[in-house]
Amino acid sequence: MGICLAGNFDIHTPSIEQLNSLTKLCIFLLHQYNLSTSHILGHHELKGVTKSCPGKNFNMGQFRESIKMQWPNYKDKEVNFKQDTL
Repeated sequence: MGICLAGNFDIHTPSIEQLNSLTKLCIFLLHQYNLSTSHILGHHELKGVTKSCPGKNFNMGQFRESIKMQWPNYKDKEVNFKQDTL
């Protein structure tokens, strides 16, 4: 499954709103499909991909760590995207 954020993160940084939405979506998907943060990969981390995305201004390792730190806040809660705003 691929998730795309609009923007060139070799030049710009993702907005706080983008990061918040991405975090909520990833936590939902990790919970829904019983996955771990090791399943969250940037496009450039896939075998054979020569692209730079998500870009030098988006640190995938740091993003995965932030998910791990926030996971306890969501672990015992149902993340409901129909009610929550992304």
